[in-house]
Amino acid sequence: MRFAALLALAALPVFSPADRLLTIPMGVTLVPGEATAEALYRTGDHHTTAYLQVGLPLFFELGAMMDEGTLAVHLQYGVVQPFPEYAPGIAVGVWDAGNDSRGGRGLWIAATWQFNVYADWAQRERISLTLGGGSGPRFRGAFVGLELPVYTGWSLLMEHDSRVLTFGVGFEPAEHVRFRGLVQDGRAAYSFTLRYGF
Repeated sequence: MRFAALLALAALPVFSPADRLLTIPMGVTLVPGEATAEALYRTGDHHTTAYLQVGLPLFFELGAMMDEGTLAVHLQYGVVQPFPEYAPGIAVGVWDAGNDSRGGRGLWIAATWQFNVYADWAQRERISLTLGGGSGPRFRGAFVGLELPVYTGWSLLMEHDSRVLTFGVGFEPAEHVRFRGLVQDGRAAYSFTLRYGF
């Protein structure tokens, strides 16, 4: 029931591309007027996490995460937006600004490089490599993530958030809908994301 409610929240058509790979932040912020809503369900412990992110003017971003009945607020600033093939995007932020979640507050910095895919099937797909680091209970050092498109709408995903290795497959059947099947810390997980511009 709780998962269905969170999925319904994620389905609200008021939300657009995310600045998280899976659970790590990226050096890319949502542009003003974009938003995302996501529900992530882990099978082993039947755990659901809901995310909502909104791009604000001047490349600020406000995010909220509902996890185990606790609401945590995240703030992010895009220092530099990525220039594919040439320069990474760089962002800084604070995870759980109010120090309300089990993971606690954490300061972080991330750089994301994007590379065009030169293939007949490629339309908007880009390879993304993220390197970053942070402090606090949430981030205990360096984190890394990779998204590797393999065909139109399909990609392989991998990240290590300084504590847990997560990998899987992403499928984007339409521009504003994304599904992901993941293995996180040895347990299966599934994610559904809706994106919207307003």
